Amino acid sequence: MVKYLTEYFPNTVRQTTPLGRAYRDPTDDSEHPFLALSVTTILGLVLNKGYGFDLWLKNNGRFADWIRDYKAHLGTAVHILCEHLLNGKEVSYGDISDGIQRHLSSQDIAEGGGYATVDRTVRLYLESFCKWYEENKVVTWDTELQLFDSRVPYAGTVDFIGRINGEPSILDIKTGTEVDSHEYQLVAYGLLHNYMFPKHKVKKLYTLYIKSGYRIKPTYKMKEVSWELEDDWKRIVNLAINIYGKDGRWKFAKKFEPRKKFKLKGVK
Repeated sequence: MVKYLTEYFPNTVRQTTPLGRAYRDPTDDSEHPFLALSVTTILGLVLNKGYGFDLWLKNNGRFADWIRDYKAHLGTAVHILCEHLLNGKEVSYGDISDGIQRHLSSQDIAEGGGYATVDRTVRLYLESFCKWYEENKVVTWDTELQLFDSRVPYAGTVDFIGRINGEPSILDIKTGTEVDSHEYQLVAYGLLHNYMFPKHKVKKLYTLYIKSGYRIKPTYKMKEVSWELEDDWKRIVNLAINIYGKDGRWKFAKKFEPRKKFKLKGVK
């Protein structure tokens, strides 16, 4: 790991809020601690996922939640195994099995077509990831890097930071289909990193789409994200704060707390 990251100790915890996931400093014991919404939460508040997602939701009806959860949990398992590979660890069949059992429920496995099918899907994703690594010059500085600064209203966790083909880069690994919001996500991470570490700026931003549906040989798509989206991301953040915040901070509605005792009036 490069020196500037070895000296960075992010002291953050993730917290669920009425608006979505947020990051905070656990040592901040003030009445109203600073909360930075996650990048993906902000994007979810401001942007919809488009016509394709709406059509998918309509077609899948009440099963949409099952499919969504399966894909999310599968993606988590694959992400963790990719992280192990980037950190120089060997991923064995036992590691894959453990990842599936740890992150996917019995409902997920049934949705995925049974254990054998899910297991094969994970291994296909890993073959795709290894193909990307073999075809590019990759030097890992850190994985799962939490970026948080109390002067910035958003935070996030970077899948990979390091050198890709000689350039300091941030990369996010995706197991799903391409969505426009992914590009804003990468720009947000890049801007936050470069704000926090102005002497060690990253130059390239990538989204890596790894695949499991190929038939002959592993495929992937590494998509470079343009810094020209910087102004668009800033507009998204400002819009979100205008709608869901006040005085530059996020505003959270007070959570309704049910009573501990109940009695109906007039009933004897």
